[in-house]
Amino acid sequence: MEEIFIRHKLGKERKYILRDLWSKKRIAVHFKNISSTNPKDYEFAGRLALTRLQNCCNTGSIVAAAYRDLDKARMLIGIIKKGAKIETVKYGNLKLKTVQLHKVKIISYNKFPLLAAIQPRQGTITGWPSAKTHLESILKHNKLSFSVDSIAPEYLEILCYEYLRYKHYIDLLLLPIGRTLQDIDIRGISKKKENVIAQVTYRRTDINAINNKIKHLKKYKSTNTKLFYFGPKDNQIKEKEVIFIPIETVFAELIKKSKYKYLIRKMLYSAD
Repeated sequence: MEEIFIRHKLGKERKYILRDLWSKKRIAVHFKNISSTNPKDYEFAGRLALTRLQNCCNTGSIVAAAYRDLDKARMLIGIIKKGAKIETVKYGNLKLKTVQLHKVKIISYNKFPLLAAIQPRQGTITGWPSAKTHLESILKHNKLSFSVDSIAPEYLEILCYEYLRYKHYIDLLLLPIGRTLQDIDIRGISKKKENVIAQVTYRRTDINAINNKIKHLKKYKSTNTKLFYFGPKDNQIKEKEVIFIPIETVFAELIKKSKYKYLIRKMLYSAD
């Protein structure tokens, strides 16, 4: 099943619509105000959204749905069953295209802060693979395994930064971790006033993708810069200019220290 994220933005004056959707455990999109559920009847953005929604209905999907104008502290997580249908529902003069969710859980961002922090920033409905492990564990009532494979990419970037600090490679942070630059996840300064630049890769990937990441990372090479590449041990690289550190090593070394073990537990089990 694909994991998707959908945001509902109808405006505060239409909270009654969001309240109805929330209570009925339905998700909805609204573009062109017509009854058709055929993506071909819509312009670019609407066509993309309805096509993705239709694909979710055809194959089944795990859905995380945010209704921020209604509830900024919680979201719905549920399932679109395979073979579900998109239905047009009228609210006054508005015609929304809606789908029913099943096995719905209402989750609090206080209990699962990661799901608030890593929500996609653009698009009405989009894939959300980085939340896969957390969404599946919530729906299945399973506790995440205490392993590096359970850590979301955004949290892994934090751990790699903490590892660089723990090993005295980095002293000061220059940029926010992740999302700031396409080729860089961590940028800081060492006590020796050296630039420290790191790329973090979460999943195992093919050699061409790895080489491309290293190529972009090496653009920042200089006599006063140390380059790091964090990735799964299976993706080990051999580059003189780049220091490779397996993410498994980061996890194994940090859990030996009580404060980092506690940090990882909070990342995985926020309610503990």
